Amino acid sequence: MSIKPFSLFFKNLRYLCKYNLKDFNTYISNLDNISKRIKHETKAEWDEIIVPKIKDSFSTLYELKDTNKSFIRFGDGEFTIIEGRDIPFQYYDERLKLKLLEILKNNYNSLLIGLSWEYYHSVDNTRDFSKRAMYTSIPNLYKIISKMIEPQKIYYSATISQVYALYKNYDFDKHFSLMREIWNNKPVTVVTGDRVLNNIEHNILDNAKKINYIYGPTMHAYKNFDELKKSIEKVDKDNILIFALGPCGKALAYDLYLSGYRVLDLGHAIKDYNEYKNGTAMTNRQVVKFFEPD
Repeated sequence: MSIKPFSLFFKNLRYLCKYNLKDFNTYISNLDNISKRIKHETKAEWDEIIVPKIKDSFSTLYELKDTNKSFIRFGDGEFTIIEGRDIPFQYYDERLKLKLLEILKNNYNSLLIGLSWEYYHSVDNTRDFSKRAMYTSIPNLYKIISKMIEPQKIYYSATISQVYALYKNYDFDKHFSLMREIWNNKPVTVVTGDRVLNNIEHNILDNAKKINYIYGPTMHAYKNFDELKKSIEKVDKDNILIFALGPCGKALAYDLYLSGYRVLDLGHAIKDYNEYKNGTAMTNRQVVKFFEPD
């Protein structure tokens, strides 16, 4: 069921509470004009809400497939760090916060920034665990997100990396086929946690021309930032750099982008494809396990 009827109900309730209903009896003959007043007042106030312009997942994949642009995603973890708090697999670090803010505010045409399309659209088709998160923990981030976004900027879908974990019904075949076309027959270097690939049976990158791996700590990788950056800088620039290393991976991706590499921050995509190919039943427990640190 869509959220829109509930939104309308609470919106109306909010405005009814602003008026003394007894006064309405006095003006009952003018009720039509009163309702128009409330309607226009409601619209004036709610139009102040800024909703980011976010392309959906397929539009994002086509953009990455048909261009040589780079891509860095922002989700709840990054915004939590920007707020000054730890997340399960990355301690808060002031330098990391400032780097994330710099990335989010960049104006480079060839660097796409991903936000979660699902934060601002109907989640009827998402799995139960994700749906609950959209109505409970995620709204806590809206205030800080609204401060960070630029109203006229076009953002792209951060959730291209976890569609199988997120959706109940979706064209997964099309999604993963488009994603694999991005690096088809091209050399790639993957920067990832040291345990991410332990249980992978189906590698989404197996159609690349060659694959090189650089491993960082699965937990709190930002402490190894300088060491990891030096290792990555030895890679030839014809490689697409693919990052699956949480907030540290985004900071690395940005610096390497500035150095002339094409970077793709794809996070959980390796695991997501593997679960899809295995036909894993994404129960609530399995979704929780999917997002836990490896």
